[in-house]
Amino acid sequence: MKRFVLSVIILISYFCIYSDDILVKTNKDTKIYMDYDQKNQIGIIQKNKTVRIEPESEAHDKDDNYWGFNLLMNEATIRVKYENIEGYINFDDLISSDNYCAKILHKFTTKILVPVSYCDSLYNMNLKYIEETDPFVLKYDERIKYLFITDVHKEWYFNYPVNYSFGNDIYFQFSAKPYRYNISGFIVGFDKKEITFVFDDLYDQLQLYPELGKYKVGKEYKIRYIIDGDYIKLFDDHSIIYSGVFIEKATYRYILYFMNNSLMMTKNDQLKDDEYLSKHDIINLVWPIHENDSCDYANEMN
Repeated sequence: MKRFVLSVIILISYFCIYSDDILVKTNKDTKIYMDYDQKNQIGIIQKNKTVRIEPESEAHDKDDNYWGFNLLMNEATIRVKYENIEGYINFDDLISSDNYCAKILHKFTTKILVPVSYCDSLYNMNLKYIEETDPFVLKYDERIKYLFITDVHKEWYFNYPVNYSFGNDIYFQFSAKPYRYNISGFIVGFDKKEITFVFDDLYDQLQLYPELGKYKVGKEYKIRYIIDGDYIKLFDDHSIIYSGVFIEKATYRYILYFMNNSLMMTKNDQLKDDEYLSKHDIINLVWPIHENDSCDYANEMN
């Protein structure tokens, strides 16, 4: 009897810890591997089959070599369970099991999510558009500076990380380079007004966004959203959590190149024409558009 009671307690404890099902579908025939490095294949999961993603804490309990995955560092191996098989597959082979969610959000899979001010700064070749809005810059003296006393990224002492975020119909990851700041979650529900997600990770973001302190890893939450073409805004109650835009990877590379070179210059020195980028380069970039196909960036530079 005692053994039976103990078994029930263990079973209940397991479901209390791992109660949230993150269910997705394969978007093609997908190989599943025994190991994170995807060297020992143990089977194939056919297209349109439902698999369950194991959150980082659960997956790590089962494989202490697994510490989650990081899409921003091109580490797209993720641990899943399919029927009675547990193993590793490529995150890019997955799509939301919610067809409405997949239709709306999956189109952003190949793009990079950045604050709108990044496009403004590149278009005008002026860092002020970032410096006037970026929370890292605005809070540097008050909250951030002391964090870098022993940091290995010494080149960032008096500058700021570069946002490089990701979002699709399964997962979002707001992060920065160097990889000191990130917040991420799995999308498990989606309708015309709200996104339901399981909070997956939080690292140092409370210094920048203290309102996120109520979110706990492994718990389920809802946030409101507005999507307008390539633009997205996320709301917590009535406050904007994030205001960003999905851009092409080539456009992001120009932004990164512009920012890195601008940061090497003196604060009073503006980027000169053709020194690092030409107006011709900027004009011919693929800029984000709104739902009505309008663009905030004219065809001719000022």
